[in-house]
Amino acid sequence: MLLSQRDALTAAVTDGREHWDDVNTRWMGALVLVVGAGLSTILLTLVPPTAHGNWGWPAAAAVIGFRLIAAGLLLAGSGPVRKNAVYAVSVIGIAGLCLLQFLASKEAFFHDLLLIDLLYVAAVHTPRRTLAALALAVAGMVPTLLYGESETVGVAEWAAEAVLWSLVVGLVMLYTLRSRGQRADLRRVSAQAQALARVDALTGLGNRRSFDEILDRELSVARRYDSALSVLVGDLDGFKAVNDRHGHPAGDALLREVAARLEETVRRPDACFRWGGDEFAVILPRTTRDRAEVVAARIRYAVSRGVHDPADKPIAISIGVAQLGPDQDAAAVLAAADTALLDAKPLRAAGRRSPWRFGRAEARGGARR
Repeated sequence: MLLSQRDALTAAVTDGREHWDDVNTRWMGALVLVVGAGLSTILLTLVPPTAHGNWGWPAAAAVIGFRLIAAGLLLAGSGPVRKNAVYAVSVIGIAGLCLLQFLASKEAFFHDLLLIDLLYVAAVHTPRRTLAALALAVAGMVPTLLYGESETVGVAEWAAEAVLWSLVVGLVMLYTLRSRGQRADLRRVSAQAQALARVDALTGLGNRRSFDEILDRELSVARRYDSALSVLVGDLDGFKAVNDRHGHPAGDALLREVAARLEETVRRPDACFRWGGDEFAVILPRTTRDRAEVVAARIRYAVSRGVHDPADKPIAISIGVAQLGPDQDAAAVLAAADTALLDAKPLRAAGRRSPWRFGRAEARGGARR
């Protein structure tokens, strides 16, 4: 529990990816930029940016123009938002407001607009970036205090305002941090649930759902690159008798042992599946039928030598082998492997049981469900 909370907190502090594909990031950022530009224009009519010369007007026009252009680009874009670009726009916007404050006089209220930009940064960026933006805003007020007609009361007022910014931004940052932590935890739980939905609880192999999804994916790859694809389907000989004589717990233990031998032999856990009951399946990308038969023989050998029932009798597995044929789909190759499995089942008559048989077939039919 503590580890999961720590992981969620780490993700929240270091990662804000959940925001970057959100349309709210765009319109919220554009709104902040437009509001800042509009209020700055009104303030400029009241307090002209000429405290240090008439060159303040072109500089003020550039600041306002940048905010409007950036807002337009945000609204015109689509898809994921690049976080570095958005952060750069916010930093430049904060620096622009500090410049307007310097160009006007100490009596201007451009510094009050900084809080809007800071709140946006705190809402969509990581705490580290938020603190950097806050430090920039505070530092940006220093030139006005140094070169303006400062008074002690004015400095004290600005210092108090900086503290207020820090408190408000800190509260927003904590709220955002908590929300991100909750979202990170939900994503983690959702990912675990999706993974478990594709895993057989008894053996740890992929389940039928996982098998179908991966088979479809590998078939598409095989078609795209004109490569071979083979499928093995096998089931245990006499498994029902084990359950009847020794009980289902013994049968479950036997299935787990078979799954372990399957993974050890194939050496690709993501290609091994429990197809259902005592049936197992293996997907072999880029593998011809001849090579797949070699794998099947190795599996049969590993199971017969390494898996025994409670009476110490070796367990045999019958395997059907099929290779994807031209213009065949997943159901066809699966049907072929299933048919080959039926052909490979050992004869029940005494003295005619072969632990090494496996069948082969071309893909040409519908799958047995």
